Amino acid sequence: MKRRAKPGDGSSYLVSLGAIVFFFLAAVITAYFGYLPLSGILLFLFVLAGVARIWGAVAMKDVSLSVSADRTMLYPGETAEITYTVENGKFLPLIWMELAQDMPQRRCIMPETGFEEDERLVFDDETASRKIPVLKKGFSFIMGNSVTETPTLWRAACRGRYRASGLFLRSGDGFGLARTARDFAADDVPVMYVFPKHVPVDISLMLRDQWECSTGRKGYAEDMTVLRGLRQYQDTDSWKRINWRIAARSDEIQVNLFETVQPRSAYFVFDGESFAGASEDGSELETALEILGSLITDLYAAGVPCGLSLPHSKNIRAVDCAADGERPERLLCLLSAYECLCRLDENRAPVPSCFSEGAPYTAAATAGKTYIITRSAEDAVSRLIPHYDRNRTVILAMEAPDSGIGGGFACRPLLSLRKGESA
Repeated sequence: MKRRAKPGDGSSYLVSLGAIVFFFLAAVITAYFGYLPLSGILLFLFVLAGVARIWGAVAMKDVSLSVSADRTMLYPGETAEITYTVENGKFLPLIWMELAQDMPQRRCIMPETGFEEDERLVFDDETASRKIPVLKKGFSFIMGNSVTETPTLWRAACRGRYRASGLFLRSGDGFGLARTARDFAADDVPVMYVFPKHVPVDISLMLRDQWECSTGRKGYAEDMTVLRGLRQYQDTDSWKRINWRIAARSDEIQVNLFETVQPRSAYFVFDGESFAGASEDGSELETALEILGSLITDLYAAGVPCGLSLPHSKNIRAVDCAADGERPERLLCLLSAYECLCRLDENRAPVPSCFSEGAPYTAAATAGKTYIITRSAEDAVSRLIPHYDRNRTVILAMEAPDSGIGGGFACRPLLSLRKGESA
């Protein structure tokens, strides 16, 4: 989608209007005084500059760009193919063309080959300008009235969200003297989500929380009051499942099949701002998001729907997603886009997370258990006591006390849920 063309971006002074006028007048004057060889050179420069200027002015006319991806959701280490489709809708071919786009934030996903890093000058207003890092790629000879597709391979490096904003095409004459640039809006460009790294987590305690006892296979349980049917006895069946009435009346031994029901849902509240300033590289925040994303994925696989509340952040407003039966990708996309505001008060202490008013408490009230992920258990309790049901709320803290905490809240070390970590 085109926004505007900017002729003269990177053009040579040789094709400026003043230079063209100078070449013409100088050619006429030198010819008048009999300096024919010099006049011929000046006339050649006049024609060259004029043709290059006209060619450069129309180079980006009827040129359109579209971007597509074979997949938009990745884990770190996975790859995706992003295809750039350039349509040249005029008869004049494009001898060369450059594509530039903004650098992904935190380099969450980067091209494997074909791009080079560069800087681009942007103007915030008429007087202020700044340079921003960009990725630049070159194209060569696009025929007139043709469509060129260029696939590129990108690799996900770390959690993040990236849309190829700041798309910028530049082309010109075959000599590279006159250039025209055009910005393209990113409305139709796919958004790439790099999920938090999946780490091995232990969800057994959470499954017990849902049923308040040991659960069945994959988090499901059976309603012993609803008989769904019967089948022949197998060696692996428990004797408790044998239907003794049928066994007494016949020689066949059959076992009862009861109705399978899902456990109640889990709701996560992520106290993101509590991790502000915890580490210079943000490693504690990333660790918490990795564990949270892994819990959501594994709980969904075990049949436990999950909900999520995130506070206001740099990229997205506060969101509240009720637990439902949808796939977990929706919640993982929100975790990918989350960027802590890192607001600190005068004592260098984190400013409390700003959730949407009332929504997290309403959503949590309908869930089986609510899990509040925070850095410090004591700080979380002092802010959350009035809002959550103590009997159905568990605090998962990066810094959990050795003994119990006030307010009657259950508390567990967040790291203890990651397999291989000590409690």
